[in-house]
Amino acid sequence: EDADRFVVISHEIDGELAGLGVTTGRRAWVPNGVDTNKFRPSTRQRPRSRVGGPIMIATGRLAPEKRLTELAARWDRVRQAAPGARLRIVGDGPERSALESYEGVELMGLRDDVDHLLRRSDVYVSASEAEGLSNSLLEAMAAALPCVVTDVGGVDDLFAETDCGIAVPADDLDLLVDELIRLLADPDLRFDLGRNARKRVRTGWSLNTAGDRLALLYRELAAERTPESQRERQKVTAG
Repeated sequence: EDADRFVVISHEIDGELAGLGVTTGRRAWVPNGVDTNKFRPSTRQRPRSRVGGPIMIATGRLAPEKRLTELAARWDRVRQAAPGARLRIVGDGPERSALESYEGVELMGLRDDVDHLLRRSDVYVSASEAEGLSNSLLEAMAAALPCVVTDVGGVDDLFAETDCGIAVPADDLDLLVDELIRLLADPDLRFDLGRNARKRVRTGWSLNTAGDRLALLYRELAAERTPESQRERQKVTAG
């Protein structure tokens, strides 16, 4: 109630705050930012065939809401269409043991070289049933990876108006697998989606953009706290 501003990282969250009665003037658009220098594409210009099959990568906590076990249970379909296809999962959590038995699934654990692993991958995938604005997705997009994800959280903001990713309804993981298979069969589409994804992130979700928006918000709040501003507000209230 006493907050001067609510930081909004996606239009979904903005709508939720509006529904709770938070006025437009108290909602500040400051999306998450990603280091586009650290998370950058591979130096190769086009996808190439890979010994051992294509690599798809998922990053995040191994928790039920990420639905990685449901994705792993469908992985045979991907491997039938793309022999040797591997699903690399970076992270740890309560579902680790449940994921250990699936063929073609590689558990990488917690890593401090995610940027390197992204550059060695062909596709980023997320089967989450809920997200805010996924930093993992931002990192993959910055690395120019084509992304196949469920349409949750801030995905609409990231994919809006540009061909920079594939989003499927959150309740249709079979369609998610279909889209993965389609993407693996089309190297040109993978390249185009990845290129557009990086461009999208660099223009709206870089660390510099997020920092500039946050600095502007702090300046606005500081200006509202000056004695002159306080007196003006008192006049308006009294009037």
